[in-house]
Amino acid sequence: MEEFSTKAVLPEHLPQADPLDFTPLEPVALKIWQINLGLIFGSLLLAEALIFYFIESWRLPWLIALICGATLVYALVAGIELRYSFKWSGYALREQDLFYRSGWLRRRIRCVPIRRVQHLSVVSGWLGRRYGLASLRIYTAAQSDFSIRGIKRERAESLKAWISQQVDMEDEQESSSENTPQDDE
Repeated sequence: MEEFSTKAVLPEHLPQADPLDFTPLEPVALKIWQINLGLIFGSLLLAEALIFYFIESWRLPWLIALICGATLVYALVAGIELRYSFKWSGYALREQDLFYRSGWLRRRIRCVPIRRVQHLSVVSGWLGRRYGLASLRIYTAAQSDFSIRGIKRERAESLKAWISQQVDMEDEQESSSENTPQDDE
């Protein structure tokens, strides 16, 4: 019986990856995300004001200052995070894979092999449609799904078509190799 063994791979033996040129997101996307953030926090402050107006026992100055102050501080931090995250966000497409980077304090670069893509969709919200923006949602076989947000709708559609074409070509290659008779020796 063969004994199991596994050899260590040292960092200096890893292959060098090609540098990636990330395409930045559309600048108007930041404006849309800031509007959405303002709507969310504006609604939250309105709800707080209504609670303080209708519930008399909560009309304590220190409680109003604490809750509204915390909401405003959180809105400020979220706005700063959004701005810096946007500057770093982008996507890169290569023949075999797609990359998307996002975040600011917790930066993330996600890589999806094209052959793992199962489904693609292009979606846009009401503000995105107004400014011609969309998101490309990518559904994969092995990892969690994600979206490339903040790109022009035309670009999202062309990315979807190109990735679909690559997946179809990969499927055709796999099916033709499965149908090829193998020589048994």
